[in-house]
Amino acid sequence: MHEKFAKQRPNRGREFFKLKPERAIKALKPYEIKDVTPGFREEFDSPLTDAERDARRTARREAEKLDPAVAEAKDLHLKIGV
Repeated sequence: MHEKFAKQRPNRGREFFKLKPERAIKALKPYEIKDVTPGFREEFDSPLTDAERDARRTARREAEKLDPAVAEAKDLHLKIGV
C-alpha cells in the first residue's frame, strides 16, 4: 500500500492516504482472505446447550475460588467471561 499509493500520502510520517475507498478496496482485493470455516458463525451464534451452560457455571465458581477479583466483580454484577 505504501509503495502503490505513495503519492496519495499527504504526510509521510502518518499512516493516511488521500484516495477514494474504491481504489483501496481494489488494491487490497488480491490479498483477501477466504473464509475456510463454513458453519462457524451458525455454531457460534447458536444457543448454549445445558451441558455448556453448566460448564460455564462451574468454570465461574472455580475462577471465584482462585481470584478474589472475580468474586468482587460478581458482587458488582459485572459479567465475567461472557
